[in-house]
Amino acid sequence: MKALVTGATGFIGTNLCLSLIRNGVEVVALTRSDRDVPNWVAAGLKAHTATADMVDEAALRKVVCDVAPDVVFHLASTAFNPPPTVEQHFRTNVAGTRNLVLAAADSSVKRIVFTGTAAQYGAGDNLSEETPCRPDTDLGITKQGASVLLHGYGLKFGIQTVEARLFTPYGPFERSTRLVPYIIRQIFENCPIELGAGDQERDWLYIDDVISALLCCANKAVPAGSIINVSSGQPVAIKNIARKIRALMGSNVEIKLGAKPTRPDEIWKLSGPSDKARSVLGWEPSFDLEGGLSATIDWMAQSRSSGGNLD
Repeated sequence: MKALVTGATGFIGTNLCLSLIRNGVEVVALTRSDRDVPNWVAAGLKAHTATADMVDEAALRKVVCDVAPDVVFHLASTAFNPPPTVEQHFRTNVAGTRNLVLAAADSSVKRIVFTGTAAQYGAGDNLSEETPCRPDTDLGITKQGASVLLHGYGLKFGIQTVEARLFTPYGPFERSTRLVPYIIRQIFENCPIELGAGDQERDWLYIDDVISALLCCANKAVPAGSIINVSSGQPVAIKNIARKIRALMGSNVEIKLGAKPTRPDEIWKLSGPSDKARSVLGWEPSFDLEGGLSATIDWMAQSRSSGGNLD
């Protein structure tokens, strides 16, 4: 299999490329700039890279046609926190996805695996794939627009599209400003953990489980146009994540709730079942919360001791 990965230098993209390379898949990593240095280079692994901005329709079409991948993993996306501008959300998530699927239609691409987000549903618990999408954040709105474009054009051009709708991944190579690595770093440095209200609930999933789900989406006989939650089904409040990590690390640093402002568009509850992933993909999480957090702590400790880049 030959795979093209967009968003290849991000948190999920890095872990996906590492897994694909180690399993003998021919990987072409799409980067926006030739100055982007993928993390797997430092790991001594090799992959081809191609440079194109997702919003540059002609450049993207040339890359996709030149590579002629069997499958595209479409991970390129904006983030929820810190918030980009509305224009950045739209350009990356909507225009970029439109350009990609049209480029795929001109090539030999058989399947596109797209990483959606639980923010497409809006807020709530037990958000299944049958839940109507009512996003009220710029990220959720534009990712839902990308989903409609992807599956609509996929149907029009005969491309098998599969959407892995991710909840809250965490683990190695996550950006240091994200919650889990931030908490771990504060404890390493014996500094207080400053949070907002801390009552926000998320459905946490260790990155290795996310990657195994994406590989299933690429390799299993999944109906075209499928949307599949990648989740644990277990909501846990942010403040309790901090307490769990602190306990695992044997620390007594202070957790300061209310020390940071709450986003005006904060999503307070976000969790969903993974029943469809079990039935359609034969997938279920291998890591419980304690196991995933322990693995992340160990990885960050090893990176610190070796002088690695935690960003």
